[in-house]
Amino acid sequence: MLYKFPQVERKIDDFKTVCEFTQYSKDSSFNKVPVMMKVTELGRVTLRDRSLTILDGMHKKKQIIDTEKIKEIYKDVFGLEV
Repeated sequence: MLYKFPQVERKIDDFKTVCEFTQYSKDSSFNKVPVMMKVTELGRVTLRDRSLTILDGMHKKKQIIDTEKIKEIYKDVFGLEV
């Protein structure tokens, strides 16, 4: 398990502040470069700019992707064609 959250009912407005920060703040790391994340059976795959991180259970692998290979990663890993 990656995170543990309490079983507390929330309303959409409970997330408004953090969503606005993430999208619009100059201090947010999420609005500077492209970020993609996909949940997998044992973890997740994250592509942030050219950095590909694969978390598979307790194993973490990180690599820098060549610019010309990014579209291939979009397609092969995330199922997106651009």
